[in-house]
Amino acid sequence: MPGLASNLLPIIPRSDYNDYMVDLYLNRLPGQTLSRSTLISTREMWLSESDLVSREQDIRLNLEFDFKRQPVQPAMNEGHLLMSSRPWDNMEEALQQRSLFDDWRQMHTLKTLADWDDWCDFLYCRTVFSDMKLKVGSKRSDDILVRLFLRALTQCQWGLMLKDKKSYSCKEVAEWLTSEGYSVTVTDVKNAVRAKIPQMKFSSVTPRMKSLMDIIARKYPTFCLPV
Repeated sequence: MPGLASNLLPIIPRSDYNDYMVDLYLNRLPGQTLSRSTLISTREMWLSESDLVSREQDIRLNLEFDFKRQPVQPAMNEGHLLMSSRPWDNMEEALQQRSLFDDWRQMHTLKTLADWDDWCDFLYCRTVFSDMKLKVGSKRSDDILVRLFLRALTQCQWGLMLKDKKSYSCKEVAEWLTSEGYSVTVTDVKNAVRAKIPQMKFSSVTPRMKSLMDIIARKYPTFCLPV
């Protein structure tokens, strides 16, 4: 577990440092900061004609995994995520995932299996869907699959035929997907007929996508992803 620099040590008895650090690590929040005391630089002393004084400065807490090795086999241990690790296959993959993780951790922490699933879904979107020139943003894999499904439905692709397209009105499709937790409007359904379906093959799907596929299968059992 990471330790604290000397200028970040809390004003508590030394015997409590370990408990403090454990609590800080287990209960960390995205974007959390700590206050530290630093001395002003010689340059600043000269420019401001100041004495050597200390000042307080907030720094961002950095207690997440550093991705120097590839995390694998996630599990929970005493209320926190536990992972094994293995060497990366190549430097390119390591740098890519580290960069993407830096993006993800701006609003998240990797503390639970739910966090792990969200990180893996984020990684899938940024590596699979981004390569297909699909707009990802903050969307997750099932949000993007909903849009692809609407395109396939209105254009009779991916196992869907004209009879499937005519089975329900645009309003009914929008209301059905909205009731399942997806923000879909009638306009979204109508516009899908003009949106391009990317040439792609799915070698894997995320748990979010699998759940959505199960929902779709109840109304459109022939819908399938290209493999």
